[in-house]
Amino acid sequence: MPETSVIFRVLIADDEKIIADTLALILNLNGFEAAAVYSGEQAVETARTLRPDALISDICMAKMSGIDAALHIQRFVPDCEVLLISGVAGDEMLSQVAAQHPEFVVFEKPLDPRALIEMLKALSASKTTGGTQTRLAPDRARRVFHEARTSFSFHSDSCLSRVGSCSALRVGAY
Repeated sequence: MPETSVIFRVLIADDEKIIADTLALILNLNGFEAAAVYSGEQAVETARTLRPDALISDICMAKMSGIDAALHIQRFVPDCEVLLISGVAGDEMLSQVAAQHPEFVVFEKPLDPRALIEMLKALSASKTTGGTQTRLAPDRARRVFHEARTSFSFHSDSCLSRVGSCSALRVGAY
């Protein structure tokens, strides 16, 4: 029986709608199935039907934090990789979150879209290695992200100002 290509599903939760929508658009244009939601509660609800392979969530959101949403989601989607991001949490808080939840990958905003795509590709590849489900260790995920980030000459905060059309969001369009 020939192998079929499985699309890697990514759920993005961020109360800053422009960030969630932009990340979803970039990921969709680069071969992922991405959906954006704007709260922790919406993330949990959407994850029940989407069954994401990865969750990218802001840490600091009203009512339910990204951490709480991730913990809820992993109860019914235990293989969901979790990437937590924050633009307001300082280094100390990010380090504390990483120490308390070593299974999660924690990053500071802004994210470089190219580096994020490379990391998601590595996560996707690690999901089905030789037909068995595996998880990419958070340290390896961070290393892939930082290696990809240092290999690119731009940062995501300047990326959006250079986007003139949807096709410009595709990796390699610059």
